[in-house]
Amino acid sequence: MAVETIYTSCACNSSRHSTDWGINNLICFGSCNCIAIYDPEKSDTASITHTLCNHSKPVNSVRWIRTANDAKEIEFVSSSCDCSAALWRRNDDGHYQVICSMKGHESDVIIADGLRFLDSDSHSSVVIATASLDSTLKIWHVGESDDIVSSQTLDLKSEMCFEVRVCCLPKTSIPLIICANTDCKIYFYVQISGEYVKVNVLEGHEDFVRSIDVTVLDAGELLIASGDQGGVIRVWRLSPQEVLREIGKDDDHCGDYKPEEISFCVNGLNFSIAIESVILAHDGMINGLQWHPKVDSDGGLHQPLKLLSCSMDKSMVLWEPEPQSGVWLESVRVGEIGGNSMGFFGCKYGPEGTSILAYSKQGSFHMWNLNKDTANWEPRVTVGGHFNAVVDIHWEPQGEFLLSVSCDQTTRLHAPWKREDGKESWHEIARPQIHGHDMSCIAVLSRYKFASGSEEKVGRVFEAPKNFIENFHRICKVEEENSEIITAPQGASIPSLGLSNKAVYEGHTEKSSGKNEYPEPYFMPVDLYEPPTEEHLMQNTLWPEVQKLYGHGYEIFCMAASHDGSILASACKSTSPQHASIILWDAKTWKLLHKLESHSLTVTQMAFSPDDQFLLSVSRDRRWSIFERNEKGSGDACTNYQLAATSPKVQSSHSRIIWSCSWSHDSKYFVTCSREGKAIVWGMSCDNEWQNPKMWPLKLPESVTAAAFACQPLFEGDIKAYLITLGTEGGLIYVYSWQPTAGNETEKSWKHLNTLNNESAHHKTVRRLAFRPTNKNHTEGEFQFASCGDDNLVKIYNLTLKM
Repeated sequence: MAVETIYTSCACNSSRHSTDWGINNLICFGSCNCIAIYDPEKSDTASITHTLCNHSKPVNSVRWIRTANDAKEIEFVSSSCDCSAALWRRNDDGHYQVICSMKGHESDVIIADGLRFLDSDSHSSVVIATASLDSTLKIWHVGESDDIVSSQTLDLKSEMCFEVRVCCLPKTSIPLIICANTDCKIYFYVQISGEYVKVNVLEGHEDFVRSIDVTVLDAGELLIASGDQGGVIRVWRLSPQEVLREIGKDDDHCGDYKPEEISFCVNGLNFSIAIESVILAHDGMINGLQWHPKVDSDGGLHQPLKLLSCSMDKSMVLWEPEPQSGVWLESVRVGEIGGNSMGFFGCKYGPEGTSILAYSKQGSFHMWNLNKDTANWEPRVTVGGHFNAVVDIHWEPQGEFLLSVSCDQTTRLHAPWKREDGKESWHEIARPQIHGHDMSCIAVLSRYKFASGSEEKVGRVFEAPKNFIENFHRICKVEEENSEIITAPQGASIPSLGLSNKAVYEGHTEKSSGKNEYPEPYFMPVDLYEPPTEEHLMQNTLWPEVQKLYGHGYEIFCMAASHDGSILASACKSTSPQHASIILWDAKTWKLLHKLESHSLTVTQMAFSPDDQFLLSVSRDRRWSIFERNEKGSGDACTNYQLAATSPKVQSSHSRIIWSCSWSHDSKYFVTCSREGKAIVWGMSCDNEWQNPKMWPLKLPESVTAAAFACQPLFEGDIKAYLITLGTEGGLIYVYSWQPTAGNETEKSWKHLNTLNNESAHHKTVRRLAFRPTNKNHTEGEFQFASCGDDNLVKIYNLTLKM
């Protein structure tokens, strides 16, 4: 069985150097413990093509390895909280692998940068500088044979390095390492006689320097831009000189006198550096700086004098010097208006200088393209996703979209964007819920209605507004007759200090702010023909809350909805049988129907059988329970479920917590999985009863945390079989076919088809697996399923049975 990842949703880490955009037009960024490769032009839109796993803790920085001749990059360096850095290289087949790992720091490596150059013997090598919280700066040399040929540790005493850049001295191939320390100074290090020594110190900043970027001018000089926490940018010019004295080891300055031009000598070559300009740039700390990339000009490369900056004041600015005076002036300002983000953590130019990218503390990307006809910068579609663990996912009943909930306190809606030319790509097209508590579960009642639970005792129900339904039809090319759109509210907004999304009706889309000069973010209807930008997602795609559900004594942990959408089941955290009961709600009146009692500890997952005849629950008490629907009555009596069977409390087949469960498409079997690394398929006894059921166990090498039956049968020749996916604590996903066997031949019932490794699946615990419901375009032997995990990822896969 072939498996292909068709969609990856994730956000970048909230560190100042977690994203880089190379000349190769690929964006690499850290997402939890992995590095994602993002192609902004794939399928004429945007797509994450790789998720690369090597680090065991969150990634702090990624940088493409630049080359002295400005060739397209094939290598990048990453650093992590696991006290290491790694050099990656793209092979000819497009895959990435770790060339070497750099270990030796005693604390988090917060930043790494590198440069490939030709040394004095014309050998190609890479010099990499890594800075850590242990107050050291390590310098590594990687030779042509990809081994660490030399390294050096610079003790920064009690200081730490916030930023480091590696380049070459003007008109030479001598590496220059520039680092900004917590003493608000910028230090230059150059290799002399085999060791890197400090040759210069730049003073002038009055606050921590958070970002540095370097560019080579057409004349060979270097322009160095540095931005500090106080919102000030300083531009320095480093030039080669003919005759200058050499600075001694203890002669960095001459008394208290600080000349406008500082001179130093390296290997008999003389250089000077002077302040070029001081820009009072932003109202908040500057987190990102980048010079405009070089562009082709009459067959050669030309460096336009343009500087990009971003700040915690939620803006990104393009700066250019005024031709006559040389004063740096703001030429373009873009950014967020309203919303609930906390500013930009970095900014990048595209390789042609016609695209700019910023990323925020919440991991979202913001991109603008230059319209050459109008000279305006226009927002464009980007990738995105959750920035904390994704705990639950659920498909819309007909498989048109996927909903996910996360500990980042949001609910997100993922759907395929279908263009007129027939191309299709998945994107986040709505953020129905932005909450004040970490989310824990979700249940979809119908296409335009869902319920969610979080770390509060209250369940909440949401319905789609008119503006979303109209945009959904346009973006996803869904045609239907829906009378609900006539009476549905236009949208929703969140009041100040509120947790409920309040409906906004037509004619009430403007909020009176009174004397408030800065009104709170408020819904404005928009007509979309492509997936929304981050600004629209945060402000204009909320769904109004229609109901609160009270009844649980502790935080809601899991939910399930019947397939006909008439019943919602919910359960909360519990350490006693009293609170471990399952509450059934009438999805029309929202009255509490019944409390089902069986478990003694927290119910971890529930699932209605496809025919809604049974409700299955699994628990921390290592047992499963089945509740059967009562068909004898009428009206509300038909919604009465009664305990039909439960696994024994003593000598249970599972010896540890049961994490997940799922029904087969024909309601004849269900699967459970648990912490001890066991998955078991259960079936009715010979008397068609769930008491003393048949069982087919499977043992895996690690804890099994998620399981899912496919929504349609798997055919292997003339034999009807079932398709099951199992997710593990280590992030792997196993794909099995299963068919019932008689007697003790249980091991023959399971057939391993494929294993998705950490780069294909997840690098942390898989929390949920869910097969996409069969749609009208389904082809026999082809399946789609989604997964989510503690690594913040949501993925969708194509499974194709090899005929």
